[in-house]
Amino acid sequence: MAVSDLATLEELKSYLGLKQDTEDDFLSKLIKASTAYLLGQMNRQEGLDHDYQFTKGLPEVPEDIRFACLELAALRYKEKSRLGEISKTIAQQTVSYSQKDLSEYGRSVVNQYKRVTP
Repeated sequence: MAVSDLATLEELKSYLGLKQDTEDDFLSKLIKASTAYLLGQMNRQEGLDHDYQFTKGLPEVPEDIRFACLELAALRYKEKSRLGEISKTIAQQTVSYSQKDLSEYGRSVVNQYKRVTP
């Protein structure tokens, strides 16, 4: 069974303010990668809609999870032009880039939905 993406291409393009279709394939890959990463961090690799131990899964993606996916995919999109850079000096000012895998918000969402086995 295929795992449903946590966000749509249209949502990501709106979040980023993109109008053109030239990067749709790349953006779709970012959504899939962000979905896989978040689900892995939540110990829910089978997806959110999976029927687990005879209980209903989540029928729709909760908004906080959707936003965390959009945020992560957007971050990766913005980082593509500075892969491997930790900081950059421009006109005698240094800009430092975050090295975290998720924002504080994204991490709190993962922790809220994380499946923990006894």
